Amino acid sequence: MGLAVSFISKDDLIEAKLASGRLSDLADVEAIRAAERGVEATR
Repeated sequence: MGLAVSFISKDDLIEAKLASGRLSDLADVEAIRAAERGVEATR
């Protein structure tokens, strides 16, 4: 018997964080995009 786990895609996560508009979520989006570029985001 296994455990079913659902995951959100990176693009959907970014979209959801942008839609929330909270400063912490916007900072998360910056960090995700910086990681994609291989640089460290400022916090």
